[in-house]
Amino acid sequence: MTATADLPVVIAHFGNQPEYLQLALQGAAKFNRRVIFIGDDGNKHLWPNHYSISDIIIPQWLEFQKSYVKLSDYPDYYENAILFRLFVMDYWLKVSGEPAAFLIDSDVITFANYSQEVYPLIAGQYRAGFMTPQNPGNRLWISSPHFSYWTAAAAAELTAFCIQAYREPQWLDLLKHTYQEMAAQGIGGGICDMTLIHAWSQNREDVANFAQVMNGATFDHGISLPENYLVDEYERQFGLKKFVFRAGIPYCYNYSLKQYVRFWGIHCLGGNKWLIKRFLSPHGRQFYLWETGLRKVRFRVKNWLKGS
Repeated sequence: MTATADLPVVIAHFGNQPEYLQLALQGAAKFNRRVIFIGDDGNKHLWPNHYSISDIIIPQWLEFQKSYVKLSDYPDYYENAILFRLFVMDYWLKVSGEPAAFLIDSDVITFANYSQEVYPLIAGQYRAGFMTPQNPGNRLWISSPHFSYWTAAAAAELTAFCIQAYREPQWLDLLKHTYQEMAAQGIGGGICDMTLIHAWSQNREDVANFAQVMNGATFDHGISLPENYLVDEYERQFGLKKFVFRAGIPYCYNYSLKQYVRFWGIHCLGGNKWLIKRFLSPHGRQFYLWETGLRKVRFRVKNWLKGS
């Protein structure tokens, strides 16, 4: 591949079809020519370029399930979906013949052509890329694929490692110890896709970290989080990153660098998915912080009235 490759952008979402999913697809298509929606027969009418995994047998996923042990407090359906997505990406890259692709979550709003703005920064040097905050000093391993880059070879290696991690005693013991340590520290969640990705990618020089600033730009780890790579890294207001928009592109002030950093996309995780619709609107994006502030005031007043 050359530094001018036209790579697909993939969103994988199974089962339901909430409004924010379609908005995320539309947002990605505003900047990227090839947006692929990997879903199932239940949501096949949501997007023209749809690939259904219904009735498809993925051998690597079947192998993984033979040795998988649940080590989290996530609901079964959620944990199954986020782990399954890793194997779906591996399978789809194989059958599509695509050498590489970008993957984004269904609650991400895009503000970049990833092939033109991100790929030239990683071409020839990295085989994969994820969102990895600086180690917080505990067993909370986090390498998130909510914005990630996958080559077909790296995807195959990652899924093979996932199978190995539950099959080989030394890895499984480490995962169990990690889960126990997280529980002892009161850290929710547990072993999931982010843990496995981190374990596979740590200390590798061919895996990019999109949580860090690259050439003056980065990707959002979570709009309600002050950090991307460093703790308390970005300016916030009303509990959200305080973005300013220049020609429709989001920037946020980085305290460490003492400058505004351009964001390729915003991750509207958790209860902030409603913001995707606001960010798609030139008017709505200018007032998202004030609307958030008003919502918080209304919530507090409502609770106060209930208690009075």
